[in-house]
Amino acid sequence: MTQVAVLALLFSRCLTAQVEQALAADACSSVVANTQAQLLGAFGAGETYITVCKQVLITGTLLIPNRVHIEFIRRGGFRKGNSGAVRIAGSIPDRPQQFFFGFEPGDVRSADAAQGTPWSQTRLPQWWGALGDSDGLGGGTDNTTAIQCAIDSGVRIGSSTRTGDVFLGAGSFRVGNLTLQERFAILRGSNVFATSLHPDATLMAPGSAVISMGASSGGPWNDYSSKLERFSIGFQDDCPAGLSGIRAVDDLGESTEISNIWILGFSDVGIDFPPAALGLGVWIHDCTFGNVRFGSSRAIRIVGGQYSTVIERCTFNANVSGGQLVAVELDTIGCSIRDCHFEDTHQCIAISKSSITPSRYDIQGVDSFFATGVSGLIRIDCTPLPGGVHRQCSVSVQNVHRLSNGALNLLVDVQTGVTIASPKSGINQYRRAVNELGVISFDYQF
Repeated sequence: MTQVAVLALLFSRCLTAQVEQALAADACSSVVANTQAQLLGAFGAGETYITVCKQVLITGTLLIPNRVHIEFIRRGGFRKGNSGAVRIAGSIPDRPQQFFFGFEPGDVRSADAAQGTPWSQTRLPQWWGALGDSDGLGGGTDNTTAIQCAIDSGVRIGSSTRTGDVFLGAGSFRVGNLTLQERFAILRGSNVFATSLHPDATLMAPGSAVISMGASSGGPWNDYSSKLERFSIGFQDDCPAGLSGIRAVDDLGESTEISNIWILGFSDVGIDFPPAALGLGVWIHDCTFGNVRFGSSRAIRIVGGQYSTVIERCTFNANVSGGQLVAVELDTIGCSIRDCHFEDTHQCIAISKSSITPSRYDIQGVDSFFATGVSGLIRIDCTPLPGGVHRQCSVSVQNVHRLSNGALNLLVDVQTGVTIASPKSGINQYRRAVNELGVISFDYQF
C-alpha cells in the first residue's frame, strides 16, 4: 500500500470516528450516557434526549421519566442486572431492533400511576429479541418470551388504563404458550399473509392453546377488553391432538374482538370460550379456519355466559381426511351468525342449551358447500331439561343457502327428544323445499 493510500485510510477512519461521536453527542442535542449512574444524572425536568451507545447494566428499578427520550445506537441497550427492572413514562426508538437483554416478562413495562404518565408507544417484540425466522417445522428462534415481554409491558399498576398495543410486524414467529390477560390488550400483525405464529408443540403444555386470554390479573372483570387482529396461527403437520388456537381462561370482560385471523391445522378448537368465560360482547369477524387434521374438532366453540356474540364473514373449510369438523358449536345466551361460508364441514352450526336462561340465535345470509357424508347445516338440540323443563330458546334462520356436490343431506336436524312437541310444521316444509331451491328460512322456539 502506498504512503498516500495509508494516509487516506487513516484520515477516513478519523473522519468516521468524528462523525460517530458527533452523531452520539448531537442526536437531538442529546447527552451520552453509558452507565446507569450517567443515565440518572442526565434526567432533567424538561425535554431531555439521551443517547446510549453501549449495553447499560440495570440493577434495581430504573424509571425513565416523562419527557425523557432514549436513543440507542450501535448495540446500545439495557441489560438486566441484579433485580433489574425498567419503568417507562418517556420513550425509546420505534425501530424493530433489540434494546432489552436478559429481561423476563413484566420486568420492562409502563410507569405505574404513582410514577408518572403512561408509556404510550406501540410495543415491538423485536425490542426483546424476537425474530420472525420460523420455518414452520419447529425450527427458528423461540419467540415466546420476547412476545410475552411485549404483551406484559402494557401493565400499569394503580390505573385502569392499559397503555399501548403490541405489533408483531412481518415474519413467521415460532412460539409456545402466550397469555393475554391485561386491561385493553391488543395484539396485531401486518396481515394474515405477512405475519404468522407457528406453535411448536414441544414448547406448549399438553391440551393448551397458543393464546390464552381473560381478566385473571385482577380488578373488575368489566374493565377489560381485548383485540386480536391481522395474523395467522399455523400448526405443524405433526402437531399432537388437543392443541387449540385461542382460548379464554377467565372472564373476557366488556369487549372482545377477533378479526382477520387465520387458524390452520388446529387439533382441538380454533377459538374456545368455555363456561368460565363471562363476557358482555364477543365479535369474531373476517376469520378463516381450515386444514383440520383430527376428527371431532371445533372451529369456534362458545359455551358459557356470553351475552352478545356476533360471528360474521368467516370461512370454515375442514380439508380433513377421515375427520369431522363442527364449524360453530353454541351453548350460550345468544348469538348472531351472518354472512359466513362453510365448506366440507361435518356440521356447520350446532346449537344446544344447557340452562333455562332465555336465549336467541339469529342465523342469516349463510352459504354452504357440502361433500357427501355431511350430516347437516344446522343441528338444534332441544331435548328438554330434567323434569321436562323447556329451554326458553328461539332460533331464527333467514336466507340460508346450501349447495352440494354429493347426495342431498338434511339441512336442518332437530333433536326433539320424546316429551317435547314436534318442530313447527314449517321446518318440515322448508326441509322438503330445500331439496329443490337450496334456500331455507324459519323460526323455531323450544
